[in-house]
Amino acid sequence: MRICQKRHSDTKTGAARFPLAVLTLLVVIASGCGSDEALLEKAEVARKHLQLSQDEEALSVLSSVDGASAPPEFRYLKSLTLYRLGRTEAAGSEIALAMEAAPENPKYKGMQLLLRLMARDRDSMDQLIELNEKYAAVGAVAFFATYGFHAKADILHQANKPKSADYHSSRSRQTLDTAMTLRDSIAEFHPDLFRMAMLQQRHQPALEILDGLLKLDPESSLLKTKKVKVLALLKQNDEAAQIAGEIFAGGDKQEDQAEFYATALSQANGSEKHDSEFSDLLRQFGRNTVVASKYAIYLARTNRLEDAERHLETSIDKQKSAEAKEALAFVAITLPLEGKAPDMAETRLRQYRPLLTDPLLVEYFEARILYLRKQYREAIRRLLHIVEIAGKQGPGSHMMAKEALVWVRNILADKLIVEQMQNALEAANDRKEKPEGGPEEGVKPDGVKIEPGVSPDPKPKTDPPAKTDSATETKSNPPAAGNVKPPVE
Repeated sequence: MRICQKRHSDTKTGAARFPLAVLTLLVVIASGCGSDEALLEKAEVARKHLQLSQDEEALSVLSSVDGASAPPEFRYLKSLTLYRLGRTEAAGSEIALAMEAAPENPKYKGMQLLLRLMARDRDSMDQLIELNEKYAAVGAVAFFATYGFHAKADILHQANKPKSADYHSSRSRQTLDTAMTLRDSIAEFHPDLFRMAMLQQRHQPALEILDGLLKLDPESSLLKTKKVKVLALLKQNDEAAQIAGEIFAGGDKQEDQAEFYATALSQANGSEKHDSEFSDLLRQFGRNTVVASKYAIYLARTNRLEDAERHLETSIDKQKSAEAKEALAFVAITLPLEGKAPDMAETRLRQYRPLLTDPLLVEYFEARILYLRKQYREAIRRLLHIVEIAGKQGPGSHMMAKEALVWVRNILADKLIVEQMQNALEAANDRKEKPEGGPEEGVKPDGVKIEPGVSPDPKPKTDPPAKTDSATETKSNPPAAGNVKPPVE
């Protein structure tokens, strides 16, 4: 008995010092003790493995306990682990045993319903939603209900019930918000919450989850790589570049790592430090087209377009393959287009045209130049011709057709704005040309001052709002989570 206590004590006090792998080994060694505290400690080690997406390691810890003595929390965690590993039948068996031991536990019930939902059991969808109504403040239940509401929304969309579908989509987002708020209580689902946050473009919560995971595993290059991507989406580009540099410095400096570093660095603010870091990269990977093009993008972004073009010209000369030359030529023509420099873009197109193998790409660049010169009609004609030819060439040209259509819409929108501005100016000028004895110049008959360049009637007149019965007015505050009723179609 004393040996068991000593082992447990060593494991507990060493948890803050030892890496998770060492802690796992100690916990597995201590499995023979069988005390409740030892089992709880093992459950927490397994949970941390799940938190870090180390599913095989979690299964190893959970399998070290004799099945007959495994508490329901073990069964629940093992069910989740087996499900992640694709062993759904075994996962169902484990959660069923957990439910036998604790039939009223909403977390275990939610896990069981989720497994049934993934097996396309429609009844489980509504049961998950009902479970959320009873236990809306339980983090795991909120997480499971997110899937139930999402599945319900999909079915309603297919049934052509858009209002009800939109309602359930909204409830799915709300329950995800609840799960995010309560994420400290469901560490085992942090990888899933991160993935869902990214899918819904909730980048700040995703970053917070990553920061928590990095506290557990600060040397994980995978987690650091994910953080770089999230920081870039949040426009925190200098920090993203710094972490990307740390990944590159701590790795084996392969080309893919250099490309990742250069991509992050290309979006950073211009500084001597970042200039120097790019110089170091170019010394090692000067012929890498990604590194070379990202440096050009960095220069153009920091108001050094001519330097970027000189750099690309030198880089193109260094390349041996026609494919690499064409890739850099594409960047050399695109940068002045993005910088709204049509003369430079035309010069580069003329210079690098022999390197471009796709005639549609040449016509695309010509259309973009025409657009910058406000020759809208001809630009649209060229772009629509690209769409027509690309449609005949098959799937390989669909991307070019799609890009051409995007620019057709952009041009039409800009053309409309220009026409509206011109009409407003003409209307304002017409107002000034009034017969003698008319209202004061620049003033409408109702006394409203007309500013130059602004339409004399910027806001159309509208009927006054209908009177409402104050006794029937309702506030728009949202009801409490779990108590919202769906609309009737």
